[in-house]
Amino acid sequence: GEPKPTQELNLPGQVDDTHTQLQAKQSGVILVAPWGVLGKRRSAGGQDRQTAPEPDANTVIVDPAGLAFLQGSPAGAGGAAGAIYRWLGIISQPHFPDEVKDAVKEEMQAKLHVYGKYPVIHVAAPDLRDLVYDNQPDEVLEALTIAYRNTFVEFLASKKTRLRMLPISSGIFCGEYREQLPEFTAKALKRALEETVATHPSAGHLKACELELCLYKEEELATYEAAVG
Repeated sequence: GEPKPTQELNLPGQVDDTHTQLQAKQSGVILVAPWGVLGKRRSAGGQDRQTAPEPDANTVIVDPAGLAFLQGSPAGAGGAAGAIYRWLGIISQPHFPDEVKDAVKEEMQAKLHVYGKYPVIHVAAPDLRDLVYDNQPDEVLEALTIAYRNTFVEFLASKKTRLRMLPISSGIFCGEYREQLPEFTAKALKRALEETVATHPSAGHLKACELELCLYKEEELATYEAAVG
């Protein structure tokens, strides 16, 4: 499809001129966005820039975290999760909200929670280092599909119109599947959307929504665009 332009930005001192015209690449209803869920992008040189607006009350962001982590505390989180928790102001909380802990008791389960005015979907990312996924690509694809499908169902419950997702099971969780993860992600997203549309009564709402697969690191963008596109 044709690229869909993002909101034009005017953030003097924050956004490099070369980044003001960034676009999210459209593929069906999934956009591959050149920024993380908080709207920041890390260049190959390691610099962070605010290249899209921060999430607002109409934007749901996805936090794909480890199950043990979600059953514990946000404290001590690093990487993308730590950035999300600091932005939400929960980095020093002793535990996640009870409704999250009660709903997310197994990998692939997801739960929407609104922090102040900011909606977040916590999803327990499958740990692809587990022996059950060892040399089992079909199992990996099935697990990711379920995780994304549960995420879409929670997004529908939010009644919001923009979803910013990170690739589930990326980072340390990808294990032996690091190089294959963009392809698995693209297939899982497509299957999850199809299954959600086929089974959820209000799934028609998704057609009016912006669904962004967010890539925070510049060097990851091309591989995910190629896989999703």
